[in-house]
Amino acid sequence: MIFYEIKLDDLFQFKNFSVDFTYTRESKYSPIVQAHKKYPNLKFKKFAVLLGANASGKTTLGKALCFIQNFLNGKDVSKISFANINNFFEKGISQNIEIETTFSTISFMYKVHLEIGPNGIVSESWWRVKLKDLSYSKHKLELDGSKPVYKKSKFEGVSFVSYFLTSKENISHRTEIQHSLGFIYSFSGADDNLVDENIGLNTNILKKIAMAFDSSISDVTDSVEVPGNKIIHFKNGHKEIILKNGRLSDVNSSVLSTGTKEGIMIAFMMNALYKNSYNTLYIDEKMSHSHSEIEQQVIQIFITLIDRIDGQVFITSHNSDLLDMDIPNYNFILFKKNRDGTITNVIEPEKVVKHQNRKLKRIVEEDIFSTAPILDSLIDLHDSIDR
Repeated sequence: MIFYEIKLDDLFQFKNFSVDFTYTRESKYSPIVQAHKKYPNLKFKKFAVLLGANASGKTTLGKALCFIQNFLNGKDVSKISFANINNFFEKGISQNIEIETTFSTISFMYKVHLEIGPNGIVSESWWRVKLKDLSYSKHKLELDGSKPVYKKSKFEGVSFVSYFLTSKENISHRTEIQHSLGFIYSFSGADDNLVDENIGLNTNILKKIAMAFDSSISDVTDSVEVPGNKIIHFKNGHKEIILKNGRLSDVNSSVLSTGTKEGIMIAFMMNALYKNSYNTLYIDEKMSHSHSEIEQQVIQIFITLIDRIDGQVFITSHNSDLLDMDIPNYNFILFKKNRDGTITNVIEPEKVVKHQNRKLKRIVEEDIFSTAPILDSLIDLHDSIDR
């Protein structure tokens, strides 16, 4: 599955929000082939670095994308723990949630418009066109001019599951979509770092990542006693067992740093990409505790592996050093939150910085886009402290 555009209103902090994952003018210096494998004129941001200050919306966008993919998988979205949309309705934060997304499967491009009320879905519309070797803009024109394959409104709103995907006459659509849906999200600070035991952790990848994140680690080996488990060896003789589901055997006694624990999840995501196990990977702030040069090298490895999938990898960060990397401007998306806490837009540098050779890092550091952290409260605190 490939995301091309999403529009959100009243979901989480998003208000009349949209983001575009396509581009028109390809950089001749791009290290990534960013087009559909079968239809090369259909270009999209295959690798996206989402940059912004803390609490600017990077994690929230990942949750919105995950919310949409769970809906497309036929799940009851009211039961998604991180979304907690019932709470939004109960507190009056949301009136009606509106979502529109354009995505493609193996053979078709879909547009879905969805409206969700406090008791369930109240409106649901689907459009579909067959993929061709055309640009995204031409596919979009065809989608917008086509008749919907499904359109229902004024539902009583008693279910948070897609009516379209659960109806018997739409089995072929459901099969087509769900066959393309493989996705994995790892959110910052969430205690959800379980991995798919069927994919597991590649010992060599885990070893190289662990040793880079923690210089006191000497080796990583496979457990003889429990197949699938890994053993991390330290130079001082200490050992840590990593279970085959990615968890530490005893978190309380672990000597692994936060950064190294995050590195374990990085190793799994890298292995999942290597094995072409998922079409969408969202890696949220998993290198915030590591050195900037480690983060850049890890990203280079992801870029090397990304051609294995016809999908997308999203990585969030607040490290402006990533702007020094040899990555096209259109692979960066800059986030900022409004002063009232809402998120209404992102900044797509390629639409603002017209010349590819202009240094994006300098422009960001000069805060031309107003994406720098707001320091007013810290300045007030400093001024108010008694000396």
